[in-house]
Amino acid sequence: MLGPRYGIVASLPEGWYGRLSRGAIVAATFPVPPEGSVGLREMAFPQVEGDDVRVLLFETATENRSPPTDLGEFPTLVGPLRLEVGDFGASDGNSDDSLQTGHGFARKTFQVSRRLFVLFAETGSLPPASAALAGLNQLLGSLAVEPGDFYPGMVESARFTERPGWHVGASGPDEVDADGEFTTSWAATIPYADEWNAVPPFWTLERLPRDGIVSWLGLSRTNRFPPPKPARKAPFRLEDFERVDLWEGQVRDLPEYRLWGTVEEDTHLDLRIYFGRPDPTRAMLAEAQAMLDGLELPDWGPWELER
Repeated sequence: MLGPRYGIVASLPEGWYGRLSRGAIVAATFPVPPEGSVGLREMAFPQVEGDDVRVLLFETATENRSPPTDLGEFPTLVGPLRLEVGDFGASDGNSDDSLQTGHGFARKTFQVSRRLFVLFAETGSLPPASAALAGLNQLLGSLAVEPGDFYPGMVESARFTERPGWHVGASGPDEVDADGEFTTSWAATIPYADEWNAVPPFWTLERLPRDGIVSWLGLSRTNRFPPPKPARKAPFRLEDFERVDLWEGQVRDLPEYRLWGTVEEDTHLDLRIYFGRPDPTRAMLAEAQAMLDGLELPDWGPWELER
């Protein structure tokens, strides 16, 4: 039995393994990764063979800020949740590599008890073996979901310390949701001209003078993917950033300095710095480092809200 937890209960068929964590059910006919490693990447294609089945069920917030949730994509579930042979195709919809596996892939979105879900299933053969599909539908049909908000609270955005000649801002707090949180913060030597979730900050970079600097930070958590490596800890050093001279969405000839990783065990850090010229001066580098030194990260608390 999985649950009750977060208002969700499901029964594992005989010979199945699974776990129920915040905003996600992971189940399969083989042992699944331990809690704390939710995500598609831990359940890679080579684990699914022959009569094997893998199931990922993710809960999605009804009012996401970025991107906004389209409720029309989540029809109300009528009757028990199940999949038919015709629901499976040869591609997972994300990677061409999936076509080479010979596996079956299915995806279904639905809402029940005014809560939204995305279902992914993978079988070791296409079409799925009858016994595999029967076990899968036994699991899916046992799903019971209570109405209500099981993810209370808010998280704060990071803060750049105010300094003379800089304009600092942030997206503000975000509601805690089943599928995670997302906040942004920025600091620029000119007035910031972009929306809170713009990456890259195009209009600000378009106006950036040669001696200008823009720092942008995104913090996020998600129930779909594990936090990226490596672990990071403030204060951050500019010499640890990767300089990328050609990047997607590039503005002018400006390089992008990136620092990715994980802070506080489960929060994705996406930190970017832009200079108004490809060859920033020592003074510009020192000024950017001073802003990094004053960056204050929030404490979002543990990912799991129920034990």
